[in-house]
Amino acid sequence: MRKSLVTDEVKRFVWDLIGAIAFGLFLSFGLLYLFGKQLLLNPFKKLEESRTTLKRSEERFKLAIFGSDDGLWDWDLERNAVFYSDRFKSLLGFSQETQALFSAHISSLFDRVHPEDLPI
Repeated sequence: MRKSLVTDEVKRFVWDLIGAIAFGLFLSFGLLYLFGKQLLLNPFKKLEESRTTLKRSEERFKLAIFGSDDGLWDWDLERNAVFYSDRFKSLLGFSQETQALFSAHISSLFDRVHPEDLPI
């Protein structure tokens, strides 16, 4: 009789353990379902908001530059490449057709500077 009592206690303990594990898993998956979407998708929402903000800022910048009628150039020292706006090229006397001759290198600009204006 004692053996069956111990066996029943072991069975009850195993079933209680299985129930506790199942409840823990159920609770974990439930919480993950409720809050996981928020936690997982929130960085992507912030990234999309940043992209939208950047795009709007770039559009405002382009409109401001276009409206000012200034010529711009930007020298990327890491790549040793230069961006010249079409307006900048036209201020130097290049037409729409000949602007392609103005390469994206700083020498294109320095070649057109008067020698007396260059540093010694």
